[in-house]
Order: sequence, then C-alpha cells, then structure tokens
Amino acid sequence: MTPPAPVASTIPNKYASLRLVDHLDKGGVFDPKFTALVRGPIPSNIDPDGTSYDFDYAGLTFAINAQFQALNLVASPYYLIDVCLLHASETNEIAAEQTSSPRTPISASSTCGTRTAPRRASSRPTLRSAQSPARTFDSWLPEPLVARIEQVRQWLESPSPQPELPSVVVYVHCDGGCDRTGEMIGAYLLRFPKLTWEQMYATNIPCGRPFGCNNYRAVQWYAYYLNYALGYSIVDIGYDGGCYDGPSNAGFGPDTGETYPLGAIHFCRPAPYAGS
Repeated sequence: MTPPAPVASTIPNKYASLRLVDHLDKGGVFDPKFTALVRGPIPSNIDPDGTSYDFDYAGLTFAINAQFQALNLVASPYYLIDVCLLHASETNEIAAEQTSSPRTPISASSTCGTRTAPRRASSRPTLRSAQSPARTFDSWLPEPLVARIEQVRQWLESPSPQPELPSVVVYVHCDGGCDRTGEMIGAYLLRFPKLTWEQMYATNIPCGRPFGCNNYRAVQWYAYYLNYALGYSIVDIGYDGGCYDGPSNAGFGPDTGETYPLGAIHFCRPAPYAGS
C-alpha cells in the first residue's frame, strides 16, 4: 500500500509530507463516512519573529481534503483527532495546539518527547538477543509505542463522538512529519495493514529520505515484539536503505559509540548470533 503523493499545485509547500496512511469505510453509497489515518508536519502558523504560533486549522484541513480528492475519497464532514508528537521542550508549538479555537473539532492532543531505541540491550540487536525482551516489549522498557498504536487503531474503529461529523480523521504529526511520525506510522503499518518490512520502509519515506535512526531502531524492536509476542512473521528486519541522522537527530553509532556525521545514512541490520 503506497498512497500517491498529493498534487503539488494544490497543497501548500509546508504540507508536502502529508499522506493518507489508512482508511476504513463505515458508510454506504448514500451515507458516505469513513475514518482515516493521516500523517504530516506540524499544523502551525509561525510569526516572522519565530516566537508566536497558532494552529493552522484551515491549512491543515485544506491539505487533508486535497489528499482525499486526489485518491477519489468523498470528504464528508469529519471529526479531527490531533495526535501531537512534539518534544516537551517545544512549548510554544504545543500551546498553540492546546489552545486552538473551540470551533475546530479536535478531540485529543497528546505530547511526548523523542523515542529512542531501548538501551537495556544493544541498539543493534542480534536475532537471538531480540527474542526475550521483545516478548514483553511494552513492560520491559516500558515502551509506550505498543499502547500508542493500539490507541490509534481504537480511534479509527470507534464512531465519531459528534454525530454531525460522521467521519473521523486521526492526524499524526511531529515537526517535519518525518522521524517521530515515521516511527509511529511505521509501527502501525506493520501491526494492522500487516505490511512486510520492505513495504513499510518503502511507504514510510514522504520526506525524501529514510527516517531518523533512533526512531528507525524503535520500529525494529517493535517488529520483533510483533513476531515474538503476537505471532507475526516479519522477516528481513533492517534489510533496506538504512536510516538517517541529520542536524536535528544526530546520535551515536550502534557499534562503537562514534558520533554520526550529520546527514549520513546508516544501516541497522541485525548482527549474526555467535553462540549456541
């Protein structure tokens, strides 16, 4: 499942990474309604001085509706759920979303900091070492990604809380819509549409580059969790085009601890297990 990109001439440039991820039809020909999972960048307008933000409800809904039209979906009135993955330090941006006009149908706004790969085991898991902790991934770290994916699906499967807005759109975003968003969307694509690792990776690059290495490794561990805790059979975990570390997400190498060069692509393939 690889949704086509929005038509460039109709979408504001700041929403270039906005994509429809999944949708569930819930109505009929004469009663069209659906729930949709959409990903993208922060929906904020920023003053020229860079210190004042306001929630860009008009721009966001315009971009979402254009994406629906490009995919021939009937954009019936919908209830918008805003899933905010901003850093806790991004206080101005968070405040703009939490204090948005009550006329905008937003039902939820959750904030969180950056997710990194588990540090109680090697960031570069061996096929054997991944098995035991992955079985209890959600309690071993503890890991919020497991609960977050289930919550997103619950929103998609639930009726709209406002009958006059029969459809529901869940909008997941961070700042650029690439890395933190890529982690949550990558995990969702493995869990519910049950894409292969290769399909998930190919679908999860709306920013023109792989998503960040810390977030990428979190999805690797989530894939092992699905295999060992829920009986999935995801193969070739990590065998892809690599992950990215740029100026906003520099980190440390999984093997030697060296600092990543900014803007570098790295590979996080499982190390072979040497032992009985």
